[in-house]
Amino acid sequence: MTLKVRQLLCRLADPLAATPPIPEQHISGICAGASAHRVESIILRKLHAHACHPAVQHLSGTVLQLTALTMMLEHRMQPIAAAIRGRGLQAAIIKGGVFACRLYPHPEDRPWTDIDILAAPGAREEIAALLRDLGYCYSGAEGAENHKREEKWSHPDQPNLLIELHGDLVHYPLLRRGIRFGWAELNLAGDGDPQTPLALFATAVVHAALGHKFHELRLMVDVLQAFRALDAADRARLPDRMAALSLRLEASLSLRLVAELFEQKDAGQLADTFALPIQSRLAAGIVRPRDVLMADGRRLGPSHLRRHAFRWLQQAHLSRAKPS
Repeated sequence: MTLKVRQLLCRLADPLAATPPIPEQHISGICAGASAHRVESIILRKLHAHACHPAVQHLSGTVLQLTALTMMLEHRMQPIAAAIRGRGLQAAIIKGGVFACRLYPHPEDRPWTDIDILAAPGAREEIAALLRDLGYCYSGAEGAENHKREEKWSHPDQPNLLIELHGDLVHYPLLRRGIRFGWAELNLAGDGDPQTPLALFATAVVHAALGHKFHELRLMVDVLQAFRALDAADRARLPDRMAALSLRLEASLSLRLVAELFEQKDAGQLADTFALPIQSRLAAGIVRPRDVLMADGRRLGPSHLRRHAFRWLQQAHLSRAKPS
């Protein structure tokens, strides 16, 4: 897939952008890119005029499966969310399901494949008991320390429905030495409410820049939609809030990327207000919009190397500015 096709894919992946003319010869590449970047549902909606094309019909089948899984997960999520609220637990459902209903005008544009729960260290056993009461089975964990571990739970009746219980959304072990995004940080981001626009923006940035390495357009669309949800007061507070969370570098780069990928100029203007002139310029030079577009799984190439170089910059930055 050429860079030109990937750029057209990017424009189509913006939920609010008008659909541009699409040359017939690019449709197969766009559909393949939609699956690679996990923006299938948005792209299918934009390709309705080409519904008879074989690649679009294949994409439609993929979206149907994603939609069915999302509906089953939504059905399972509701009693879990109600039980968390009813028991007053220090935990919240985050990412996919929340992004879909809070950030996307068409919630079906943002299917999701698991239920993510972020819990305070002291609430993890209570969450585990809650899940067992609802019929779920523990199926494994990653990480050695309780507040950093990701536990996986599934239901015996529907084993493809996965629940991930997180203590920290920062996945990369070396970064965890200097930065965290757990229950305390989520509440700091949202002034005690994990579903405010500021909390959702922080979660999207952490997911894109600290959980992953900008390897999918879907990650950037989440950041874009979270940015659009910020009102003027939120945007004014954003630099200080991200500084308090040690997320200035990641938030600044994320804003610059969505500004260029989706022609969202006000995101770039907000990034200019972050007090990180040297580091942010370095980051913007390392990870460029084309590096997001050219990401190709784990395949070694310029995009892969540049996004790994950003990890090194993050580590160097955090070694000089560890959170208190």
